[in-house]
Amino acid sequence: MSNNKFVYVILGMILSLAVFGASLSFGAELVPGSEDDPLVSRSYVDGLFEKLSDAVDAKLEELKETMSGSGQAQEPSQSQEYTQVPAASSFKVVEVPAGTRVVGYEGTELIVRSGYAFAVDNGVDGISDLTDGTDLKGGAAISKNHLLLVPRSDGRGIDCQGLCYVMIKGEYSFE
Repeated sequence: MSNNKFVYVILGMILSLAVFGASLSFGAELVPGSEDDPLVSRSYVDGLFEKLSDAVDAKLEELKETMSGSGQAQEPSQSQEYTQVPAASSFKVVEVPAGTRVVGYEGTELIVRSGYAFAVDNGVDGISDLTDGTDLKGGAAISKNHLLLVPRSDGRGIDCQGLCYVMIKGEYSFE
């Protein structure tokens, strides 16, 4: 029996040493002030924050100057046939007199709210009716409240046969 007690005592000591060694190796990773976990002062952090803040402020000023320089209003091109209206960031309701053609530029969106309008194509492709998922060729009647998209600046748009109210987002002209 004393042999069994001796084996248990040896196994207990080995287990104790293993637990003690493991606790030392795990605890050694995060010693405050060591290279793995350095201490920093508040003044150091404040200095970094100030440098970063100055860099961000300088970049914002640069962007503001860039925006103000290129954001000046430019005169829209005009000809005898039409008047170009600058692009809008939201839909605007436009009253279109009878017999007037609205020509959209690339990315212009149109919604006919009232009146009778027909599609104007470029001779090859029409305007996109996003509501129905169709391509409206020249002369096709436009359904009210359908979202239309002019894919390119090549003369596509709508022809209003009577007084129309059209919601327009983007650049357009009247002919």
